[in-house]
Amino acid sequence: NKTVYLQIKNTSDKDMSGLQAKIASAVTSKGYQVVSNPDTAGYWIQANVLKADKMDLRESQGWLSRGYEGAVTGAALGAGITAYNSSS
Repeated sequence: NKTVYLQIKNTSDKDMSGLQAKIASAVTSKGYQVVSNPDTAGYWIQANVLKADKMDLRESQGWLSRGYEGAVTGAALGAGITAYNSSS
């Protein structure tokens, strides 16, 4: 079941209004279908943006290697970092 429910929150002081759409696009490009009902989802992606700031690729890889790993999590974080950096 390649369906995903997204629950993306932003409690940072930055405008991240397009983040969920960009994560949905990244997940969809990997062959998953984003659904609006969590009961029908095979996977959930839950994220809360606590702090958002520009960082270079090496720094973002450091964050990923310190315990924020996993295929879907990595894709979501990568999409979020790319989305934020490209919109700023």
